[in-house]
Amino acid sequence: MLVRTGEACAPAEAVLFDLDGTLIDSTPLILRSFRAVAAAHGLPVPEEERLCRMVMGIPLMDGLAALWPATSLEEREQLADDYRRVNRAEHDASIRAVAGARFALKALGALGIPSAVVTSKGRELAVRGLTVTGLYPYCGHILGNESTTRHKPDPAPLLHAAKLLDVEPGRTVYVGDAVPDMLAAGRAGMAALGIATGAASAAELLAAGAHRVMTDLFEIFPLPAVVGGQVHHTRSR
Repeated sequence: MLVRTGEACAPAEAVLFDLDGTLIDSTPLILRSFRAVAAAHGLPVPEEERLCRMVMGIPLMDGLAALWPATSLEEREQLADDYRRVNRAEHDASIRAVAGARFALKALGALGIPSAVVTSKGRELAVRGLTVTGLYPYCGHILGNESTTRHKPDPAPLLHAAKLLDVEPGRTVYVGDAVPDMLAAGRAGMAALGIATGAASAAELLAAGAHRVMTDLFEIFPLPAVVGGQVHHTRSR
């Protein structure tokens, strides 16, 4: 039940979701795409765990710059084109919905709690992924990296989504699988729910500000509660 305080506890009024690794299990495809680009251009690539932490949760160009900082902007644009070509070729056959994703989206809709997808991926491919996995009919707004000029871990995309939903950031939850997701939520004044699907460990998500960490989206309830617009921890008995 909710922890009792001198003020009434209220449930969060909107839930925002990251896409890759949160609603869609696409992390293996993303990592394969980066490795294919590295092999084609003779570039070094870190081991899987470090690679995952360097590229997940941020825009593609930022990931390329983090991996290969010595490359020029022109070179990174070519790498990005090659990445997209590889990724799109395998995309539809390589992705699936994260366990509990459809349940979470449908349950929020049934409860009248609006939701939106806020991703660093381009909107067109985000819609394609949600359509292939059967999640698209249950999503509200879908915000890709074209929606704002600043990106996670900057809070701008999350604040933009809250404004579209006409909900105060302090009464909004953001669900994500990467450290940049948790940081963006905290900077936006939102509650952060982590999901440990590979981009970061539970310990890393908690250290970055997660309210709690789930193993799948069947665990999304109870949502964090807020008191006076501030996140308030819950406990069960």
